[in-house]
Amino acid sequence: MMLNPSSRLKGEMDWQKYETARCLHKCVDKIRANYQEDWTSNEMRVRQRAVAMYLIDKV
Repeated sequence: MMLNPSSRLKGEMDWQKYETARCLHKCVDKIRANYQEDWTSNEMRVRQRAVAMYLIDKV
């Protein structure tokens, strides 16, 4: 469902999204270091999660 860009609900949802991004900005370096470290894990699931996090981060 697409909300009207000028609707109050759309504005509140966007505000929450940007507040979440602002909070994550404080720890983005730690998150990146963690997923880069996980690239060499022995567990396939951990490596797959690390690659998925990388793609989300870069794309």
